Amino acid sequence: MLGLSARTISAVLSITMSLCTFASFANVDKDRSYILATASSGGTFYPVGVAIATLTKLKVTPQHGMSVSAITSAGSGDNLKLMRNKEAELAILQGLYGAWATQGTGAMAPVGKQDYLRSVTMLWQNVEHFVIAKKYAKTGNVSDLKNLYSQGFGIGKRNSGTEGSGKHIMAALGVDSDKFTLVHKGYAGSSSALQNGQIAGMNIPAGVPVSAITSAYAADANGITVLDFTDEQLNKVNAEVELWSRFEIPANTYPWPN
Repeated sequence: MLGLSARTISAVLSITMSLCTFASFANVDKDRSYILATASSGGTFYPVGVAIATLTKLKVTPQHGMSVSAITSAGSGDNLKLMRNKEAELAILQGLYGAWATQGTGAMAPVGKQDYLRSVTMLWQNVEHFVIAKKYAKTGNVSDLKNLYSQGFGIGKRNSGTEGSGKHIMAALGVDSDKFTLVHKGYAGSSSALQNGQIAGMNIPAGVPVSAITSAYAADANGITVLDFTDEQLNKVNAEVELWSRFEIPANTYPWPN
């Protein structure tokens, strides 16, 4: 297992899940507020969405009249549904869900291609943290997830990008998520459940640092660990859709044990 001390840089997970803002409208109307769907609190989507909405009202509204309001949601899958139902015009999505939606594959296969989507920009690298109780970590990489079979696992809210990307990655690695007792909570809820011993692991895809990870380490730095990916595992994850690349979490990002 790679060291996770405050004095080392640990290659924790490999991903380039490009987080993109998608728009479902072609022309912007003045003097109206557009809805930006984000995700649950405790991650990165929501605070960034609020920041975008605030900057829009400060910089765009005075000149152009339009504004943006950020709302919470279950995440990427839910955001696509909100746009299909015309309940939101903008959304922050995981790159995986953007690819699925434009191709009509994966979790979006039942819906088909969503040709109305347009990518505005990449926002940040979305790091997929797999965090487990350290007693189950035998190798330090994601193969240790199999040691959690029959245990509780925080997979994110139903229909969320967290759930979708987590199950996609695990399936690519031969990890059967159906063998966990899956718990559908937001990031803060999963972090609390891990701290309380109600679950043995969770996956948290978000830009570093993530408050849910920070709080879990602050509560029990010696009892949990973030799992690494080997190069072979990274290649397997990229076999269907090549979106991920290695990301190193800088030392002192989280309150690692000394």
